Amino acid sequence: YAIAGSGNLVINSGVTVGVTKPGDSISIAMTGNVTVNGTLAANISSFSANNITIASGASMNANALGHFGGRMGENGLGNAGTGGGVFGGTYYAGGGAHGGDGGQSASASATGGVAYGSNSNPATMGSGGAGSYCSIGGHGGGLIVLSATGTLTIDGTLSANGQNGTSYSGLCAASSGAGAGGSIKVTAGSIAGTGTISAKGGDAIAGVSYFAGGGGGGRIYISAPNPFRGSGLTSINVAGGSGRGHCRPGT
Repeated sequence: YAIAGSGNLVINSGVTVGVTKPGDSISIAMTGNVTVNGTLAANISSFSANNITIASGASMNANALGHFGGRMGENGLGNAGTGGGVFGGTYYAGGGAHGGDGGQSASASATGGVAYGSNSNPATMGSGGAGSYCSIGGHGGGLIVLSATGTLTIDGTLSANGQNGTSYSGLCAASSGAGAGGSIKVTAGSIAGTGTISAKGGDAIAGVSYFAGGGGGGRIYISAPNPFRGSGLTSINVAGGSGRGHCRPGT
């Protein structure tokens, strides 16, 4: 999918524009300015404009749009077959990996995925967590690549977070593995705003999380002259998610 034009693009408050199937993506190329007052939810393979603004209360995200979590009793999907969480039998499900390793479950056979991808040119999506025998694994975070020749203003949220694990308490007291954070790559003339950027790993479900691993953190790369001078961004977060096993933050 592609959006292109020589004017400005505005997504109004209360409006959601997106491609919500994990793995699918859009590209955006505008010569004018882009303002997001509502929600833009998609993997964005490329996004170029003069000025890009994410308004307060608005969101540009690729949350849970990366590699699929495992189905019940299956490994999570991941990069080159190595990033997905591993199903270790019955209750035990490892978390997906990306910038950091996924968390191991309570069983040594239910390992988390192994970290992969580039620090300086993140172009990979987060891997999915494993499913338990009665719950589906969390999807990894997707990919967002932004290029603003002028200013990127973030007063809302820019995110590619992994999905939390799931637990179907009527079937069993086990959480699936969580998905890893995705990738965000930003190139801009300057950065402004008081919002947040995140590519966090998902959490295994609280209360049963001793069975499952959290998702590893994702990757965020920002290239801009004096990128944070005058910027009041409140958080840049690539933390790993919580769970039974220790998962790693991203970069």
